[in-house]
Amino acid sequence: MGWLVLAAGQSRRFGADKLTAKMRDGRALLAHTLAALTATEQPVLVVVRPGHNAVTALLDRLDVPYTVCPHAEAGMGASLAWGVSQVRDWMFCGVALADMPYIRASTLAALHERGEEERIVAPFYHERQGHPVIFGRRFYPQLMALGGDAGAKSVLQRYSDALLRLDVEDRGVLCDVDTPDDIHEARQEGVAYSLP
Repeated sequence: MGWLVLAAGQSRRFGADKLTAKMRDGRALLAHTLAALTATEQPVLVVVRPGHNAVTALLDRLDVPYTVCPHAEAGMGASLAWGVSQVRDWMFCGVALADMPYIRASTLAALHERGEEERIVAPFYHERQGHPVIFGRRFYPQLMALGGDAGAKSVLQRYSDALLRLDVEDRGVLCDVDTPDDIHEARQEGVAYSLP
């Protein structure tokens, strides 16, 4: 099992490269996201787009492995399909979004503990489904068939009988960063940083 981190987006709404944007402590947003994931002591693989040199340089400095999705411009579904094709030997994988730096390591550990080959596990905060979502190997063919900008929602809907809901008191499972204001708002609302 491991964490598959989708980091191949274009950051259009952010207006700059959000994954390398500096957080309050001066570290990059992506470094915060990865801190909690690596604290679980499970493998991590980051999916990046071609030519995203700032992100690949950061990953090299952090010693985090990555794979370049050759057709990332097609959308999140294409990046997810590519990423899953690179980790087919994992019994289950947690699909995490690179722009979600506020998830607690303890939440990730709780998700990991419930992962199984035949199961999907998703965190829920006050009845709202969040990220990351863990997919058992049974669902890899469906994930690898995704394309365009369609994420894994269709797989979740189709196999809802295999979904295990994990209720968490971690608002970070809902908080992504799409604009510079999102970083400021999360600070104002007291969302915990993902540092272990």
